[in-house]
Amino acid sequence: MMFYLSGFGNLFAMSGADDFTKLSLEELMEVELTSAARKSQKLSQTAAAAFVISGEDIRRSGVTTIPEALRMVPGIDVARINSTQWSISARGFNSRFSNKLLVLMDGRSVYSPLFSGVFWDTQDTFIEDIERIEVIRGPGASLWGANAVNGIINIITKHAKDTQGTAISAGIGTEEASGGVRYGGRLDNGDYRIYAKYLNRDESVNAHGNGTSDTLNMSRSGFRMDKEGKSSGDKITVQGDIYTGNSDQIVPIPSMNMADYDPASRTYLRNQKADISLDGFNILGRWEHPFSKNSSSVLQIYADHDRRNEAAGEVTQNNFDADFQHKIIAGSQTEIIWGLGYRLYWDELPVNYWLSFDPDSKSTHLYSAFIQMEHVLIPDRLRATLGAKLEHNSYTGFEFQPNLRILWTPAKEHSIWASVSRAVRTPSRYQYDVRFLAAIMPTDPRLMAAAPFPLTTMYYFGNQETESEDLIATELGYRVQPSEHFSVDIASFYHFYKNLSFAAIDSPYPAPPFWKVNLHSGNDLSANTYGTEISALWQVFSPLKLTAAYTLFRTDFEKGTSIRNALAKEDDDPAHQVSVRASVNLPKNIELDLWFRYTDDILNHAVKAYSAIDVRLGWKPLKNIEISIVGRNLADSHHPEFINSFYKSLDSEVEREIYGKVLWRF
Repeated sequence: MMFYLSGFGNLFAMSGADDFTKLSLEELMEVELTSAARKSQKLSQTAAAAFVISGEDIRRSGVTTIPEALRMVPGIDVARINSTQWSISARGFNSRFSNKLLVLMDGRSVYSPLFSGVFWDTQDTFIEDIERIEVIRGPGASLWGANAVNGIINIITKHAKDTQGTAISAGIGTEEASGGVRYGGRLDNGDYRIYAKYLNRDESVNAHGNGTSDTLNMSRSGFRMDKEGKSSGDKITVQGDIYTGNSDQIVPIPSMNMADYDPASRTYLRNQKADISLDGFNILGRWEHPFSKNSSSVLQIYADHDRRNEAAGEVTQNNFDADFQHKIIAGSQTEIIWGLGYRLYWDELPVNYWLSFDPDSKSTHLYSAFIQMEHVLIPDRLRATLGAKLEHNSYTGFEFQPNLRILWTPAKEHSIWASVSRAVRTPSRYQYDVRFLAAIMPTDPRLMAAAPFPLTTMYYFGNQETESEDLIATELGYRVQPSEHFSVDIASFYHFYKNLSFAAIDSPYPAPPFWKVNLHSGNDLSANTYGTEISALWQVFSPLKLTAAYTLFRTDFEKGTSIRNALAKEDDDPAHQVSVRASVNLPKNIELDLWFRYTDDILNHAVKAYSAIDVRLGWKPLKNIEISIVGRNLADSHHPEFINSFYKSLDSEVEREIYGKVLWRF
């Protein structure tokens, strides 16, 4: 099932009654979705590489978190670092804070300007209330702005009218326990729901099977209200969440005690136990107003607050965002959408010997405007979309991000699309303002002859001359549905990057009582990435459905004299990924789901290729009660998926686990 997302106006219009599992493949191709033009559009008329994870996909897979669900998507690399941390990226450059992926929750950005990434441990909701997760691979900057470079993920929850009554969920397993309750009711001309949820995640293990002290406990609650004007046609949504939690973590910190020498890293480290506390809230309002049959607008405003008390100190981040868009139908062949946006970010950050920011408190502003036009060149055959977004940010000033897409539909069963676009990734607060003690190591004997200081310190410094990373992306895609039971989607891309960030090493110098080596944020690295993403859906017969995905990815860095000392890597991402899911409906209301995944080597992180097998067995003894047992990662007892090199924690591995769940609706 492949769809395209872009916009607020109809982004939340599909109701829970429109269950994808009740539609034929032909009907799926005709489902009305919001498109690259921020308007309702059929799948067969979209010109982008996209995939949707439906609520039914989430239920049948047995996943309990949003990151786990994203493993279904071709072109998305998902790896669990430990019990609390994930690395998730689109089309390469994976790390704990993948800085080229924009993530939204019901249209609210959860992308953090601090590290240019997402804190996945706080991104959650009552999972049964997720309508779908829409994923775009490739740039979406002409509509969504800077940082929508390699992809966009939007987690879309159900309309309040589709969550009426009570739902109680409880689960327990070898690695986690969770519970949640949601209640939905009616209002005058509207509906509402409230929910509360708790999650406890056990510690992961190291390569020897010993615990790594990284448990997670999270509690959250929230609400959503949807109202609709009977005569005006206005639609109003108000929603919000609040969360609190804590986690444990052992963080290796540079040490000046020579007894703390670590042979593996050849540095001096001491393991510091950190009791991390997390809390925050968000609130969002959206107003959709139709002026006429050919004109409508959407205004969305949200605010959020996030506080994390970590090993390095307390981090507080705040956002205020306002977005307006206006759609105009100009005749039978042309549609225009334009919009304006503003975002305010402010923070308070730690200052200590290990990690500090200068200044420790800062505000930044982002102003934006966009326009996009879609024109039908040949009715039912050829259409073009042209658009651009102009932004002004506090770091690099003005950024211009254009986009051109062409869609050719030679027949109802076939569609071919191509695009060329520009996107930028603006610098993070970390890149600009940080001072970070990266390592303390024994001094090279060759330096000792010049100055006999036994320890060398290595600091990383931000660079306020850092420019935006720049991408020119070319894409080509093909969709075909040769029969009513089978469909294939293929997308290939070639991306040209310049001004990529890296850590450049300066020459060592004596600074009694140490030798010092400084790293600084560099910004003149270039690279090309290319690959192909394939997904297929086959309804073998009524009770059996197969879904498969394959990803091929390659990176080539251009190595010149200016980056000879750069810490640049080409093999940070797996070259091949495979996912195959089988869903079988058995007699007596029994469901069987099998999921096989393969991930290739990640050479730079010394992570070997691994396979994972998940099995879910579900049973509905009554219409409103569902019982399921899930086995995850059954192919081995434990395996590593990613070695975190940024703000490092102990190396951890993902364990085999069994999980049971009961869901009761009434």
